[in-house]
Amino acid sequence: MKPVLEARGVWKVYESGVIRVEAVRGADLAVARGEFVAVMGPSGSGKTTLLSMLGAMLTPTKGSILVEGEDISRLGPEELSRLRRRRIGFVFQAFNLFAALTAKQNVELGLRLRGRPARDTESEALRALDAVGLSERADFPPADLSGGEKQRVSIARALAGGPQFILADEPTGALDAVNGRAVMELLAERARKAGAAVVVVTHDLRVAQFMDRVVLMEDGRLTAGAHPRGAPAGGL
Repeated sequence: MKPVLEARGVWKVYESGVIRVEAVRGADLAVARGEFVAVMGPSGSGKTTLLSMLGAMLTPTKGSILVEGEDISRLGPEELSRLRRRRIGFVFQAFNLFAALTAKQNVELGLRLRGRPARDTESEALRALDAVGLSERADFPPADLSGGEKQRVSIARALAGGPQFILADEPTGALDAVNGRAVMELLAERARKAGAAVVVVTHDLRVAQFMDRVVLMEDGRLTAGAHPRGAPAGGL
């Protein structure tokens, strides 16, 4: 299977005076179209840092991130911004919802940034909220939503408009078992039916049953499962 999203020999190092922290250490990861992959490991293992580099929100200290074979380090700021807006759906652990907007308006804003015409955004936003069981809360601001509801708004915003890549940071962290399962099934469907490449970082062992592949991460290093089934580990 040909990968559409890759990390090749990626490092992320933070230095301050004599202090040096190697958050990600030589990571290689390849994700194919339509594949649902989990990166699992304990807190502090480098999962979120790796996800941020895959999503063009952090620049690697060394190594390359490739999107459909293109090294994104060669892109300028405007091109990187367009890549994030148009092709990547992010699910943030901290939700990152706008307090002054309703749930529906938060999703609509994501659609507008993705290039959807204004006449279509309301209906698309409502469909996305309905898919996560929040259609009745569409007109509520974040302050009036529970943590789990905010998480589901964040997921609806990420999925609305059908992005090519979906990157989710602990998407079940604020959800009960029932809603967590529903969200994982929705992400799996987006991968398998719409052909999105989906990467989830988590330490929740319950998500493993939904995955095509589980990659383990510890102390900034990826271990087993870093390449799609049938792909050679050294020649992607």
